[in-house]
Formats: sequence, C-alpha cells, structure tokens
Amino acid sequence: MKQINRWLLWLLVGITALQLTGCNKKDEAAGAYVNGTLVFNEGNFSEGNGSVSFLKKGENTAQDNVFETENNTPVGGIIQSARKYGERIYIVTNNQNFVRVVNAATLKLELTLQEGLDNPIDVAVINGKIYVTNWGPIDKAFGSNPESFVAVYDATTGALIKKVALSVRPQGIWAYSKSKVFIAGAGSNTIEILNTNTDALDGQIVVESGPERFEADAKGKLWVACNSGYLIRFNPATNTVEKTIAVDMSYYPVRIASDGESIFYFSGNKIYKVDATNPVVPTAPFAEVSEFSAFNGIGADKTTGHVYVGEAVYTRNGGVKVFDANGQEVTSFTAGIAPNTFIVQ
Repeated sequence: MKQINRWLLWLLVGITALQLTGCNKKDEAAGAYVNGTLVFNEGNFSEGNGSVSFLKKGENTAQDNVFETENNTPVGGIIQSARKYGERIYIVTNNQNFVRVVNAATLKLELTLQEGLDNPIDVAVINGKIYVTNWGPIDKAFGSNPESFVAVYDATTGALIKKVALSVRPQGIWAYSKSKVFIAGAGSNTIEILNTNTDALDGQIVVESGPERFEADAKGKLWVACNSGYLIRFNPATNTVEKTIAVDMSYYPVRIASDGESIFYFSGNKIYKVDATNPVVPTAPFAEVSEFSAFNGIGADKTTGHVYVGEAVYTRNGGVKVFDANGQEVTSFTAGIAPNTFIVQ
C-alpha cells in the first residue's frame, strides 16, 4: 500500500510539473512580456538614458532595460510617451528624436521613425498612419511663433508622408474613430482637430489654458488635463465641452490616467480620483505616498482597477507604487529613472 501511495504521489508531482512547464512554454510562445506591466522610464535629459522595465505578474522585482536586452541597443533619448495600438507599442523619445515601434509581446523592434522629427512628444495611430506631435526647434517652441507640427507616417513602412504645421506648441494627441485626431495645444487654450482623411486641420475646441494630456472613459468621452489646473470632459463626436472642473493638479508634469469609470491625477505626492460620469472636485486624496516627494507619471489598469504612480527622481532609479481600487497599496518596486508611463498586458 505504501508503495502504491508513493507511486501516486510521484505521478501527481509529474503531472503538476508538466502543467507548469506547459504554461511557461505557452507564455514564451506568446511573448515574454504578455503577462505583466511594462514601465517606461523617462531618464535623465542630459544623459538621454530613457529605458523600459517589466514587472511580471505575481513578482515584486522588475526586470530593467528590457528594450535594450531584446534589441541590443538602448531606446535612445528621454521617453516622453508610450502608447499601445493593436499588437504594437510606440515609444516616443526626444533629445535624440526617435519613435521606436516594437512588438508588444516580444519588444522586438519593428520600425524606427526619425526622419522629420524635432522634439517629438506624443503619438496616435489610426487609418494606417502614425501621427506624432512635435514642438519643433526648442528656442522657438515657447515663443509667439513656434515652428511646431504633426508628423504623419505610413504605419507599415514608416515613411514620412507629410508635416502638418501648427500655430501653437502641442503636447498630447488622441485618435478618435477613423476620421479625427485631437491635438492638445499646450501653448494655447485650444484643442486642434485634424481630419485623418485629408491630413489637414479641421476646426478646434476652446478649453482652458494649457491643455496637455488626453484620456478616454468607458462611455467614449475624452478628458484633457490643463496645466492651468483644470480637468475637462468633452464629446469627441460633437466636439463640445461637457464639463470643466478646477483641480489642484501638478503643473509639471501634467499626466492623467483612466480606468474607464474614473479619472486619476496627481498633485505633489497625492493621487486624486474623479468620477467620470458625475465629476466633482475631490475633497480628499485617493492615496498618498509619503516616501515620494512628487510623482512623474500615473497609469491605471482597466481590468483590475489598480493605479500605478512613478517617482519623480532623475538621478537614480525611481520607485513605483501600485494601489487597488480602494486606494490601498498592493505592491511597490523599483524601475528605471523617472517612471512616467505604464502599460499592463
């Protein structure tokens, strides 16, 4: 009887091992970065050392420099934004002026955009084209006559199609349906509308001063954060502003996140939450991180409701804190220098 029990025990161990091996092989076949969180680290401007970290689900220690590991080359420059569209992630860096296009599952480089870029900031992809906002020459970007523009590329070949001149310095960009791209005019009080069929400007939306970053909620409404301290919800179908609230938001950097139901922003080392359907100014923070003096970025996972914040520190690797939907800390880990963007896969 004891021998039979031992045999059964070893059989169960063997089956479990095979199951685990099978799961690992499935993960490897799907790609090394499909089950966790990618962290995009801005880097230090003078060194141009932006990087990408990866925290695998269930672990507490991130893998650093995973872009460099997969491609034998650094990202290059400081990371301004990273967006996932379909099976690709688009990483925008200035200082060295790149848009790196990688496979989202493997991080293998598929395209590098560089022609025509001049201090690129953000990216949107729609209609088989890539749209990149550019400040243009830095000595003119903050003046009355900036040479700012949107660069348009073929999403398959990476070829530059055209540049669309802007009258103000842009920041964020957001693709809507198959005919519109919204451009935040950070140097003004307007959101420019770009027709993606003609790749020409086609109207604007007047908002508060300094619109910078966009996010969408679960009902398809768009939100823009202004560096003058406002959160604005507008209807992208009709181009009409629906709600404007004044909030205590960090002037720099201006970043927001959405889990679909709520919009998150930060001020100093405090995170605030605004209901997307019935937005009112929050009276208390959603969460606070006493270990950080300020944040450099924020993200939200629409599946779990987890909220991520990155530490604003530019001379060493920065910390990341993760909170659940109730504002309770779930985990923390160290990423690269100045984490600013989070993509959960």
